[in-house]
This record gives sequence, C-alpha cells and structure tokens, in this order.
Amino acid sequence: MGQSQGKRDSWQAIEHYRSTLASLAHYRRWSNAGVAALGSAIFLISWCYRDPADVFIAWGYPVFGAIFAGLAWWTLRGRSRLVLIDRVLVGLAAVIILGRLAWHYLVGDPLGANLMPLVGGHYWAVGLLIVGSFLLLGFQGGAIVGGLSLGLSVLLASSVVVPCIDVDSTRCDNVVYLARIHLFLLVFVVLSSTAVLLRDRTRDVVAKLGVLEEVARTDHLSGLSNRRAGEAFLATQFELNRRYGHPLSVILIDLDNFKRINDAYGHPAGDSVIVALADMLRREARDVDMAVRWGGDEFLVICPETGREDALRTAARFHSLITADCLGGFDVTATLGVAELQWGDRPEDLIQRVDEQLYRGKEAGRNTVRLGGDRGDAVAESSQSAP
Repeated sequence: MGQSQGKRDSWQAIEHYRSTLASLAHYRRWSNAGVAALGSAIFLISWCYRDPADVFIAWGYPVFGAIFAGLAWWTLRGRSRLVLIDRVLVGLAAVIILGRLAWHYLVGDPLGANLMPLVGGHYWAVGLLIVGSFLLLGFQGGAIVGGLSLGLSVLLASSVVVPCIDVDSTRCDNVVYLARIHLFLLVFVVLSSTAVLLRDRTRDVVAKLGVLEEVARTDHLSGLSNRRAGEAFLATQFELNRRYGHPLSVILIDLDNFKRINDAYGHPAGDSVIVALADMLRREARDVDMAVRWGGDEFLVICPETGREDALRTAARFHSLITADCLGGFDVTATLGVAELQWGDRPEDLIQRVDEQLYRGKEAGRNTVRLGGDRGDAVAESSQSAP
C-alpha cells in the first residue's frame, strides 16, 4: 500500500475496530440482560417451590426476582454505561448470594440438615459469583469481590465449626465437606484471577506492540514511512513485478544545499522544511504510492504500476511544486532522480540506479529531474527543470 493508501487503510482499520467494539458491547449488553433475566427466573421458580417455613425465600425471592427483571429491562434500554451495569449486577448478586449464605449459617443447621443444600446449591452460587466478578469487573474488581466473598464464607463457616469442635468434636464429622468446599472456592479465585490477569496483560501487550510497530515504521519528524518500512514495501512490489510483470518505478528527491539552511537558521528551520516537503508528498502522491523519508533530506517515492515516462511526469510535477512553494518559509530547490525496475534487477539495483541519476543531476548543477535508462544510463532530463 502507498502512503495515502496506508493512511486510508489505517482509518478503515480504526473504523473496523470501532464497529467490532460496538458489536461486542451490544453482545455484552444482551448477555448481561440475559443473566439478569435468568436470575429473575431462578428466584421466581425457587419461590414457587419454596419451603413454607423458609421466610427468606418467602419474602425475599419475589423482591429479588422483580429487581433482576427490572435490571434486565434497564440493561436492554441501553441508556446506562456497561461498566455501571456490570457493577450493579455483581453487587446485587453478591448481596443476595452472601445474604442467603449468612441466613443458612445463622438460622439453619449448616453441619446437619442444611449441609447438602449448602454444598449442592448455595456454594456453587458463591463460586459463580467469584468467577463472574472477575469476568465483569476485571482483575482488580474481581480480586476484591472474590476475596471478600471467600473471606466472608470462611468466617461464617468458622462461626459454627469452632463452637462445634469446642463442645464435642465427634459430632463435627461434616466439617470436612465445608473444608473441601472452601478449597474449591479458593481454586476458583486462583484460576479466575490468573485467567483474567493473563487476558488483560495479553491485550495490553498486543496493543503496545501495535503502537511500537507503527512507531518503528514511521519517521518521527515527517510522519512519513521510514526507510525500514520503505524497504519492506519495495521488496513486496519487487515480488509483484517478478511474478506478474507489473511496472515499478522510484523517484529519489534530495533538497539542494539543505545544509546551508541548518547552518544559517538552525535545525528547527531545517525541520520545518522537511515537514513541509513531507506534507506536500503526502498530499500529492497517489494512493498506491509510498512516500518515504529515506534519510536526512532525501525522500523516496515508490510508484507501483508506473512506467518510466509516467514516473518522470510525476517527478517533474513534484519538482515544480517544490520550486514554486516556500517550504517552511524558505525558497528551496531539489534534484530528483527517476528509475524503473528492469528485468533481472534486484531492489538494491533499482535504488543504486536512481541514486546515480540523483548524483548526476547534482553534478549537472542541481535543481533538475534526471531519468535513468537501463543500467543507469542518463537518457532524459525533465523539461520542467527550474532555470
């Protein structure tokens, strides 16, 4: 892709990522709404088949079902941030699940008749709370909610286990079940935290690699592709030329007596000239072309699908724009070399030949455009050269 094409593709990539993020947010919103709706259904079904003596279910579950149904509706309206919805969903689930767990320990018989309901139902809800908190709130939020949930569960279990052991340890055989359950919950915390931490760090590394790759391919001053990116693009176009016979030409641009500007006015003035020339090339080059800051005050324009005559006309146009405009506030001229890839050439042969044309243009008095023929012979000079 060329410089302008690369910029356009970058914007297309950004739009693609934005569209993907919007789709993921839409899916996430519907997922949260589905979880809230399922939670409401669980509460209502449990209420319908409740134990009449269970006051917590009799009075609490209809309220919880209505709250989760309202949360599902609120989520689908899409007027609230997903982060807020995640926090509300996890917060409500934590209050209800841990509240129900506390009810069992404070009112029921957790080492006797209520042991299997705890093991078979409520502790699985605690496990889901731990995993869900990591998934929805990330590593830090999940660590807080998951750690507090596990800690509260341990405290509640200790509140009945310790007195039981003090009174009669022979009646506390079921303690082993509670110990195993809490070890399982600890495994949930460890695995969930590890998975989410790896996910977040991997995402950060991938994002930073993308930024570093862009930095590694871009010249920091001009904003054009740097020599490394230009060489890679030239190699790709060379392979297309070799396989399909597509023409390929390059234009090498060198500012005349650029050192004088730096010496007389300072490097910031010289930088302004470089930036102005880069802006002109970025604006005037075709979408398929790539403008490269080749080094110092040298710029290379790689022109795929372009023969020597078309490349000469393009170079002459660049030359006219450079001499007609005040780049960075200075009247400057440039010498340009033009060369086309020939049969049997390697990329370095093409660069050497265009560099020879540039050198010959410098020897001829600068401020000109030189076209190279086969193996570097100078066969033409732009009629648009400045006097």
